[in-house]
Amino acid sequence: MAGMVLVQGDVSINSACTVTAIKGDRVFLCGHPFLNLGDVQIPMARSRVITTLSSDLASTKIVNVGGPIGRLPAITSPR
Repeated sequence: MAGMVLVQGDVSINSACTVTAIKGDRVFLCGHPFLNLGDVQIPMARSRVITTLSSDLASTKIVNVGGPIGRLPAITSPR
């Protein structure tokens, strides 16, 4: 898992995605659209799944997000 830091300060808002592959210095994750904002750079952080809340409608993971490990270029269009 890799976390995306959306808001950081007194309150933190993070999102996390599964890492699909690492090739050289490139990380491939989030096999689905994320934010749909075009090309942006988002701080990336270590993350760890604590538990999964299962549901027939929409399962979700509870995740702890740790320290920064770089930045993630979120590219929504193929290059």
